[in-house]
Amino acid sequence: MLGTAASEIPPCAGTHCSSPDVQKHVNDVCKQNGWPVGAHVLVQGPTGWCYCTCSCLARGSLVQATANQQRQIQDFKVKDPVYAADLSFKWTELNVGDTVSTQEIGQPNTVFVSYEGGALTVTADHLFLVGGGKFLTAEKLTTNDTLTSPTGASVKILTVRQGDFFGQFHNLSTNATTDPSKDPNQHMINTAGVISGDFALQTHYIGGTLAPDLLHHEQHTRPSVGSYAYHTQFPYAEPTPQAIAAAQAIGITLQTTGETAAGIFIDRKEHDDDEADASLYQVTGFVPLHAVGVLERMPAYPFSDGQRHALGDYLCALFGAFYPQIDFRLSWYRRNVNVYAFASDNQRPRVIVSGGFLRNKALDVSSVSLAMAFAVANIQADPANRVDIGATDYNAAGAVMRKIWWDMDYITRMEAALKELTVLFTYIPIEFGFNKTPVYPSGQCRLDTYQAAMAAMNIPDCATDLG
Repeated sequence: MLGTAASEIPPCAGTHCSSPDVQKHVNDVCKQNGWPVGAHVLVQGPTGWCYCTCSCLARGSLVQATANQQRQIQDFKVKDPVYAADLSFKWTELNVGDTVSTQEIGQPNTVFVSYEGGALTVTADHLFLVGGGKFLTAEKLTTNDTLTSPTGASVKILTVRQGDFFGQFHNLSTNATTDPSKDPNQHMINTAGVISGDFALQTHYIGGTLAPDLLHHEQHTRPSVGSYAYHTQFPYAEPTPQAIAAAQAIGITLQTTGETAAGIFIDRKEHDDDEADASLYQVTGFVPLHAVGVLERMPAYPFSDGQRHALGDYLCALFGAFYPQIDFRLSWYRRNVNVYAFASDNQRPRVIVSGGFLRNKALDVSSVSLAMAFAVANIQADPANRVDIGATDYNAAGAVMRKIWWDMDYITRMEAALKELTVLFTYIPIEFGFNKTPVYPSGQCRLDTYQAAMAAMNIPDCATDLG
């Protein structure tokens, strides 16, 4: 997908992504490829390559159109009337400047928020006007915050949940002439009884050009809802009956099962390893199987980072095309930093990439690819040889990576992987993991093994003489 390997590519300025022509192009790309909200679409911007994203309100969300009429978000068209407010809560009838929407697909990293009088399902970066007259994204809301009614009154939050939503998303911008990067007036709309920023305001936030004094002072320091840090710091109680009723009123069923259907919000939160059917498999990790510890404290991308999620989806699809006999899965909510090989004589073999591995800032496309190649090589080995980590490393770098990445792409990816893994391996202590077997070579030995495989040289002694 576009932008998969673009962690160094910056977001476009809000003025670029919010322009109608760019919005239409980005929207069309996302629809044609079935990409979820939050996916990056690389474009040639005014000052070079940058990215825009698809971000919206769930289908069916009510938006104030005129003084006496509310309409569902998907029914708005360009030039239709829409009610807009200023920070004094004076409402004016403007027109819709542009609209965006997505296909009805599973959308990860979405937020369900219920409050006194209603509920909304939105993207993680959706901006709400909260108590104190500042904006806070949905992923940072807690039940200690309050939303803002159209009159400026405080609205109590009942529950905040993170999860996957199966349905369409939409959004709109007003045609206000004020600069949304500095002045939110006329870019605030009534969404189901609480005030939200319009899409123009949101694109400036995503692009990093929204004036900092418009944001809540904890916008960049709070953990994201659904993350382990969030539900450790803030109460993460089950939804109240009032919250469940609010969800039902907008056609959403709150549940925690894996069922997927339109209008269902699947509640998720970050967790430790809990593979229920692990006993059916011989499980090997790219790094030793370990309790949450030092690796999980390394610098990490936010739990709600849609692009890292998209990277995992992309690589699972890529590897699955080359190895259709293996089931490649992304386990985004698993916070352990690892990639797992699940080998079995009776079950379809499986490779699981943890969210903690994808969110680790030391790692990117190349190192994640090599870790997945390690899992493939481990599954392909004879059962008795799956404990030979050195041989698995060598075959992953020498054969599997050459199959996945063609010609010079192989060299580029391997060189990048060595740099990325050098950082990761320095964090792994000598005594690390649940078991003494299999024995893992040192980090430096593993890097030497990858170098030997790249050079078509013999596997180094350090990877075979493990005692």
